[in-house]
Amino acid sequence: MHAGFAAAATLLLVPRFDAQQAIELMQKEDVNFFAGVPTMWWSLLGAMTDGIDVERIANNLRVVVSGGASLPVEIITQVKDKLGLNILEGYGLSETSPSPPPATRSRSRAPARSASRSGASR
Repeated sequence: MHAGFAAAATLLLVPRFDAQQAIELMQKEDVNFFAGVPTMWWSLLGAMTDGIDVERIANNLRVVVSGGASLPVEIITQVKDKLGLNILEGYGLSETSPSPPPATRSRSRAPARSASRSGASR
């Protein structure tokens, strides 16, 4: 949230995460950044059913982030397939403040389930 405040961004906060409500907000408010834990990603993917304008959501989203636990490869693959986006995975989120270094979008992408390229075979 601090990064959003610093950038004078509009923040949409909900009292309790509900995937259907999040999808509706993404469509209505043209959300361009979303961060969530793996269970939130599972729920979002499940809520992208018929009648949801997935193309509109995908066209507006610029950055998607996950943290709190290792992200299953299946979620990474489904988000890439449905939204055309690579999820940036953070690590050590409870031990760092206020923002940890995520896996970056660079020429040599970090392997799935890894927060860095150092483990990648060359």
